Amino acid sequence: MARISRSFERKYGYLSMVGCVDGCHVYTTAPLEQPQRYINRHHTYSIILQGTCDDNLVFRDAFIGQPGSVGDSRTFQRSPLGKFLLRYQNFMRNYHILGDGAYTLTDKVIIPFKDYGNLTQRQREHNRIHSRCRSCIERAFGLLKCKWRRLKYFHSLNLEYLMDSIMACIVLHNFILLEGEEYAICNYFLI
Repeated sequence: MARISRSFERKYGYLSMVGCVDGCHVYTTAPLEQPQRYINRHHTYSIILQGTCDDNLVFRDAFIGQPGSVGDSRTFQRSPLGKFLLRYQNFMRNYHILGDGAYTLTDKVIIPFKDYGNLTQRQREHNRIHSRCRSCIERAFGLLKCKWRRLKYFHSLNLEYLMDSIMACIVLHNFILLEGEEYAICNYFLI
């Protein structure tokens, strides 16, 4: 964690940060069981992929499978990472992760200040750095979905298969980032 924290500090000037968390939707067909739970705010069916990445866009944690109707904060609370951080308060005593305004502020998850037009200069600067730094997770999701376009819409009635396929894409994404594309079997993996 110390290496990741130093890297974030060097790139963004953000102290004690070890990751950025967010959720993205993987659009799919209506599941056979409880399809209404999978309808998201865009009125389409999806499951949620919650990811936490480092400054090099490598996913350090992934939680897959919450219905599309569930928000980011609730997804985080239900995730193994969220439960772990709640249970073991001292684990990341000197570190934290960044989330957007959809998350709940805790001593482990830092969110931007809500802007009602009355922020101080220091709070605005914090939000600017926070946004710039937190864009890592948006770029990680973008790269993941660009490389494996199947993740933009996955036609599958089998949720277990869908979740396993998403995790396989994340593992391959990390492998390519950590080892280099020259080690990949081919430039594009198709699922």
